[in-house]
Amino acid sequence: MVDVICVGEAMLRYMSDTDEVSIGGAELNVAIALAQFGWDTTWLSILPEDDKGIVSHASSYGVESLIFRSPGKVGEYTVNVEEKNVEYDRSDSAFAQLDADSIPVRNLLTNAGWVHLTGITPFLGDGPRALWNRILTFAELDGVKISLDINHRPALCSREESWEMIEPHLRKIHFLSMSSTDLDWICQHNGIEATSEEDKVQAIAKRWLINSVGCTFKEKFEGRRDGYQTRWSVVAGPEHLFSTRHEALVHLPIEHLGSGDAWTASAVSGFGFVASGHTIWSLRRADQVAVTQQSTKGDQLEWDKSQAILMSKKVVAASGLVKAGVIPILRCESTEEAMILGKRLINAGAKALEFSLDTPGASYLPARFAENKETICMGVGTITEPVSQVMKATQKGARFLFSATNPPEFIEECKVFNALAVPGVANISEAKKAILQGAEALKLFHAAKDWPIEELLKIRRMFPEVILIPVGGLNLEDVQPMFELGMDAVGLGGAISTASDEELQTLFSRFS
Repeated sequence: MVDVICVGEAMLRYMSDTDEVSIGGAELNVAIALAQFGWDTTWLSILPEDDKGIVSHASSYGVESLIFRSPGKVGEYTVNVEEKNVEYDRSDSAFAQLDADSIPVRNLLTNAGWVHLTGITPFLGDGPRALWNRILTFAELDGVKISLDINHRPALCSREESWEMIEPHLRKIHFLSMSSTDLDWICQHNGIEATSEEDKVQAIAKRWLINSVGCTFKEKFEGRRDGYQTRWSVVAGPEHLFSTRHEALVHLPIEHLGSGDAWTASAVSGFGFVASGHTIWSLRRADQVAVTQQSTKGDQLEWDKSQAILMSKKVVAASGLVKAGVIPILRCESTEEAMILGKRLINAGAKALEFSLDTPGASYLPARFAENKETICMGVGTITEPVSQVMKATQKGARFLFSATNPPEFIEECKVFNALAVPGVANISEAKKAILQGAEALKLFHAAKDWPIEELLKIRRMFPEVILIPVGGLNLEDVQPMFELGMDAVGLGGAISTASDEELQTLFSRFS
């Protein structure tokens, strides 16, 4: 039995600012992601005899292709980087000219558990529209679950036209996914009044009796350097609702295309984890998958199964540090003193804590704050002997590890134990070495002494994707200037322990 059949067009993808050519297409993107999650996946499409390597590309990810050959060409699209839009050339593609009568739809769906479609296909031509409608009809008749991503494209049709095509089929849908723009338009068009995004999503599920409706939200991350975005999502049915609004991830996308497809694939795969469908765990995972996809170039998700847990935990840790903004470094005379200071900082609004190994029992302190692990990003610092210290700290709940330098095996040891390594570097040469070793975040230490403004600006330009955290000799009044220089977070030690409660509350309210 085939777990899922994804039906749609794949195209050649060009970038306006480079000579790079890759392969994209929403339905194929979902198929490739699902295959990497372990699903038995088939992609159904129409291509000319010379398919430009698309079938081979799909096969390299474990996707079986069911291709009907037809005259025409392979569709193309260009990502206009500066204009931030996409230009299509697909009107005379083989897919646009397909003959629906030549495709035995019902036979093809016989052994499928799911079929995945998008709202793009019916607007590519009469043949694609007929194929799309037949798939929806026979899938419902034969008990095949249907996943449909609205995926509205203004270049193809208006929202009214898209909705007129999709709305009659909604009660057939097992999982309907959409963007926040789709959500707002549907609610406004249909007179749905709701006070929150969560209520809007559930109202749509109730109105059309859809098993599950999913929506992703991407917003500009305010108050910090340009480019960061906040991502969260909602999945709701008539009787269930899950939201990650309060666990939103903050990250710096390398590319914006394809993340919705990766999210949809992960959300669909969530039905496979428990009999009842989605859980908050599977929704968090979908957000992490989307962030992972946006951290690489191209439309498709690159999901190394052996590294899946590591990637998701690093995404969460990196997001936690950036969201926190200010990272208090606790260096205390006793465990009890560290506990008192940690609780004081949390009450003042801190969203991250680093326990220095100069503090007695520091490795065990994250576990002492276990009740705060969902809201506070906790780590251990002053790592000098990675082989022994990293394992102990991560077993007690540390999500990230700081070091004043970059000890041998530090970055690799953090990878082994699924933690974010933040090695210390005193200059750009040391930074390059750490990045080559796999560092995704750097502690710029000693910030007040070794990192003049021109060097901070230079390293920011050189490594836009790396999280930069200046630490050492900084005071409360240094935090805002560091953000203005493009830093992602700031570590404060002595300045934190001597600040008043009022000063701490003001600090954390401004930057977290």
